[in-house]
Amino acid sequence: MATKVKEVTYGQLMDMIRNNTQPDKIMADVGATYLWDGLNYYRDGDELGYKSLLSKYSQKYLAGMKFKYEVPPLDAIEKEYINNIIKPFKKKLYGIKVVKRFAGESEWITIVGGGGDLNVSLPLFKKGTMYEGLEVNKVYTLEELGL
Repeated sequence: MATKVKEVTYGQLMDMIRNNTQPDKIMADVGATYLWDGLNYYRDGDELGYKSLLSKYSQKYLAGMKFKYEVPPLDAIEKEYINNIIKPFKKKLYGIKVVKRFAGESEWITIVGGGGDLNVSLPLFKKGTMYEGLEVNKVYTLEELGL
């Protein structure tokens, strides 16, 4: 499954941390890779053997940096939401897909049941605001999504 890569500024990354939606691994535009340890980002593969904290750099330097990360199919909040919805009939499900509305910028999630006897559509959301790691009109199995 092809993964999407998203680019964010340092300020956007800090907003993600405040909202607890930060990625586990980020790549800085200066070539360094940083891993999230649950509290901070530390440089991965530091040859000197000590943990180099991302925030050790001056705020002025960080403000101009861009970071890239691979967008997971579902973030933790989306995964928990869908898991709670599918719990009662998980064994009957075939998969999940994002459907684009024909007119406008809205999308929704459809949960597809085995044999066509179980299809559930979730509420509309604005395109690009949720489920960013999923391709439109592609059916994902529960295993692919880690559900």
